[in-house]
Amino acid sequence: MLVGNRPAGGYEIHSNRIYGLEKAYPDVHDFFGMSQEQKGKKVIYPSIEEFQRAYIGIIPSLAFGDWAAGAAFEDLVLATSPENPGSQHSYDDILQILVHEYVHALIYRINETPNVWLDEGLATYLAGQKSYLPQILPGFEVFQKDDLGVFLDHDGYAIGESFLAYLDAVYGNENINQLIKTNDYEATFGKSATEIYSEWTLSLETGK
Repeated sequence: MLVGNRPAGGYEIHSNRIYGLEKAYPDVHDFFGMSQEQKGKKVIYPSIEEFQRAYIGIIPSLAFGDWAAGAAFEDLVLATSPENPGSQHSYDDILQILVHEYVHALIYRINETPNVWLDEGLATYLAGQKSYLPQILPGFEVFQKDDLGVFLDHDGYAIGESFLAYLDAVYGNENINQLIKTNDYEATFGKSATEIYSEWTLSLETGK
């Protein structure tokens, strides 16, 4: 997750057929129960450097190298062109980044200040950006902290992706949407956040 400003420049994508994104967006819209007509804007920059300078500024961009290639600002999706992915990404990586950021834009329509573990976890899960979990999972006291720094320090993308994949498999997308909206586990599942977290960790241990 990058924090920046509404950018200038770039060119807007008017069709999901560009870059083959039509394969992913219908599934994402269906997950949220949104119409295909509710498409957000997607702005593409010719290079990572131009994207970063437009979004976070010239000086801050120097700290990111080629790693930061996409972002979402409210309901606007921004990314570098997959034709010019830089040294840290491939064409397919940028497509996944575009889907990831598009999920953030759709989540913003549900909740403008979502929990970071749910927000990033769902975006990572729906974009298919699966990665290895750490050998030792953080305790619930870490997971309950709605803090980006804590999230990043504890392999949050891998943990969030796995947690949201579990919620989707066991409880379904409608309950996830309700949780994103309210961040209320009791009202959504009839169980506490601690109980749901324990269920997920047990499923990892047992493979069920």
